[in-house]
Amino acid sequence: MLSTLGYALNAGNASIAIDDTLRHAARWHDWGKSHPAFEVKLIADHIDIAKKQGVLPSPPESEPVAKAPQAAWTKSRMPRKPTPEDPRRCHFRHELASALCMLHPTSGFPLEPGPTRDLPAYLVAGHHGKVRLSIRSLPDEWIPPSDPAHPADRRFARGVWDSDTLPACDLGGGVRAPSLTLSLEPMELGLCEAEPFSGQFSWAERALHLRDALGPFRLAYLETLLRAADGRASANAGKPVLPSPTVAQAASLCSFPDRQTACPTSFYHLELPGCTPEPLMNYLKALGVFRLVSQQADPHCRGAWRDGQLVLTTTLDRDKLLEFFIKHYQPSPFFSPWNGDGGFLTETGSSFEIIQAIRTSTNPRLAPLRDAIRHIETMTILKEFGQCRAQAKALEKKKKAKTATDAELDQLKDLTKRVKELKETILYRNCSGSPTMGPSVTEE
Repeated sequence: MLSTLGYALNAGNASIAIDDTLRHAARWHDWGKSHPAFEVKLIADHIDIAKKQGVLPSPPESEPVAKAPQAAWTKSRMPRKPTPEDPRRCHFRHELASALCMLHPTSGFPLEPGPTRDLPAYLVAGHHGKVRLSIRSLPDEWIPPSDPAHPADRRFARGVWDSDTLPACDLGGGVRAPSLTLSLEPMELGLCEAEPFSGQFSWAERALHLRDALGPFRLAYLETLLRAADGRASANAGKPVLPSPTVAQAASLCSFPDRQTACPTSFYHLELPGCTPEPLMNYLKALGVFRLVSQQADPHCRGAWRDGQLVLTTTLDRDKLLEFFIKHYQPSPFFSPWNGDGGFLTETGSSFEIIQAIRTSTNPRLAPLRDAIRHIETMTILKEFGQCRAQAKALEKKKKAKTATDAELDQLKDLTKRVKELKETILYRNCSGSPTMGPSVTEE
């Protein structure tokens, strides 16, 4: 997993601090799999066979099996309640056990105890999407049985119980984790009161601080890096471990399949003051500009919000960008032919004139629009829809003027129902005998 993560980190030009945090998280993230509740889910014979066949590496006896083949997992049903002879736990999450141990002052984790451990612990706890801002027990979770060694109000969450013990284990890379007793003290609100976390912040406060300090998107991005590396490591279990990549190697391997051209060496940073996060129309305009440039002009284009405006990082200078929109930009074919002012239901009005001008034009930039218009015109159901809609509108006016007869009111009711049916047909099912709506026509 560390090798896989290395490609992403080097390709993304991660900072040294974030780089170290993610690498430490990757090294320690499966510590919780040494918990008896996890190991009992694996069939020992299948694990031995997988090691002999080379599907799994042959680690020291004390190293947890992090990536097991599908056949090695038990298929038996969980018991209704915990029993001494069955150490399995309902809803057990190994990543929560790993995170709690990483926060433990005597865990041997390479970062200093305290806030510096919060980010790697959070990423480890959240990389399967089960534990993030809070640690909570689930409604149907097992309550730990009381015994002389433990209090009756023993805390529990996600299959982890207070005072559980993780055995010492080898985490690979020369890192050995000590045996630790788990504590769920951080799941309480407020400052922790009991050892080993006395005086430290609760889990919720740590997580909220990370969210506010890094922002939800950056936090989600870091979590995604760890999760993606973990998934790829699982898929490559048993295969040769790749050597640590250089920055150039990582960038080439992480490139998009449809962007195999040489990466440009120079970029321009273009500020677009008219593309701002607010109001909504300016925000949507910014997304549209970025999409068009990246799809039609520069596949290496990137965009970012800076000082309240969109900044494009692109191979185009300002003059080339203007030239693209004036001479080369190809409009996207979005139509809503069921709308009254869409230009298809009546033969009057500015919308109809625009549709006809596009239809009769020979400009190659408008070819997708012409194709979409021709496709829409094959939908014979639109003619009936337009007629029913016009009749319904006329009767609606008479109804508001209180001049409609009872027969006309009944007719209005039938027409309204028919208009709805026809619109649903156009939107979702299309009419029989007409070509299926292609991607060039928006189905709103």
